[in-house]
Amino acid sequence: DPAFRKIFKAAAKRAKPSVPHSLSAASSDLGPLFTFIEALSFKEEKPLRLRAILLLRIATFARNSDIANISVTMSKVTPDGLQIAFFPLKQSSRQVMEARTVQRNTAKQMLCPVFAFECYKAFREQDSRLRSTGAIEHRLFLSLRSEKLKPLSSDRIGSLTREALQKCGLPLKPHDLRSRCASLAISEDMPIEAVLSAGGWKCESTFRRHYLAPKMGSDAVTRVSHASPKQDPLTDTSVSSESGLESA
Repeated sequence: DPAFRKIFKAAAKRAKPSVPHSLSAASSDLGPLFTFIEALSFKEEKPLRLRAILLLRIATFARNSDIANISVTMSKVTPDGLQIAFFPLKQSSRQVMEARTVQRNTAKQMLCPVFAFECYKAFREQDSRLRSTGAIEHRLFLSLRSEKLKPLSSDRIGSLTREALQKCGLPLKPHDLRSRCASLAISEDMPIEAVLSAGGWKCESTFRRHYLAPKMGSDAVTRVSHASPKQDPLTDTSVSSESGLESA
């Protein structure tokens, strides 16, 4: 029955689980980028924001639009890491806010996405635009060029990432980080099911065909396709989108 299939498909999207995952170790490919991130200042808003953008997208295999739609009000830091919430791309009563868990990088604090989030959020709360109006902007990343509260667009997220990659001398596009970091996770024995869930891929064949780095090959996917996860996936952590939230 087409009607039943439509209802089932919608329900499956709502029940999508989030999976804990940590930042991949620096490889020879992304080493220059990690070195660049470590060198960013903690005293100014712009480098703090760039550090958070880069580390969060690396840790979650995120798109530009994902990073632009992070909710500062719904994302929560826990002792184990960060419960990060993403607004749905299209606001509607039927869609829910997606949540993913990001673990702390205990080996290197300067490369920890959770620490970067905490630092940027603390600096953000001191922003004169927030303090003068008393308003709450629900998107995490704000534009530095606007006198009024204005969320950073997905295009701007992409251009900032592109500039960082160029400064590192890496011939990569922003979207390449999505496949590169997912492939690194595969090489480090992260189960394919966890990678697909973390990156929002619905089908393994799509990931193999378009996102798995060529040097990894299909053998890497086969090797970990049925591997036992290092820790159990969380139950559904999606939270309902609040009404009245400002759109980007």
